Amino acid sequence: MFITPDILIMAVASVALGTAIEVALDMTGGIIARFRTMDIAKVSVLTGHVLGAVLKTIFAVAVTMAVALLLGYRSDAGVGNWLTAFALLVLMAIAFTWLTRRNGAGRRQR
Repeated sequence: MFITPDILIMAVASVALGTAIEVALDMTGGIIARFRTMDIAKVSVLTGHVLGAVLKTIFAVAVTMAVALLLGYRSDAGVGNWLTAFALLVLMAIAFTWLTRRNGAGRRQR
């Protein structure tokens, strides 16, 4: 009963970690140098990574919840509580991925 919420938070954190690795690879792989020659906002690459990570997080949360329900997880929470929990997980995903993106990109640009 108490493990499913923990696994959901771990899923959010692991997607953020994976996206941090993707950003680090982009910074060293030369794609960022190519983007710097284009007329795009500097924040657009990071924003794209964050939006992609949020979509990956939503998918990971959906799969995790589906497996948990198939294994017998039941909750007394209502629909409003579930929507609130989902919104908090999405906000946590945005915060984690933006934090890892910004710090990883900041270190590479110095």
